[in-house]
Amino acid sequence: MEITTVATRDRPRVVRVAVHGDIDAATAPLLEVALLQALDQGQDRLEVDLAGVTHFSCAGLVVLLQTAERCRGDLVVVRTAVAVRRLLRVLEPPLLLTPAGEADAAADLRI
Repeated sequence: MEITTVATRDRPRVVRVAVHGDIDAATAPLLEVALLQALDQGQDRLEVDLAGVTHFSCAGLVVLLQTAERCRGDLVVVRTAVAVRRLLRVLEPPLLLTPAGEADAAADLRI
């Protein structure tokens, strides 16, 4: 799994974490570390880009939900891969994940 964290200049209080590869029980702790480091930057909005995810297990979902509980601002999942959407469709967590709003892309989810 490869994780890239980028702070954007055009939106200074936003940090985006892009994930590529498998997110499972073995790699979820790495994702958790990256997300917690991003939270430590004190941003108003944490964006998690999952477009490059090839496998997404419940371990990844647990990390996202736990990170959202710790987040002082918004945690938004942007650009989801088929593997992510497949798990969300099976679990149907409507109370946990909501559309991020009209200003965001249709695939964005606020946690």
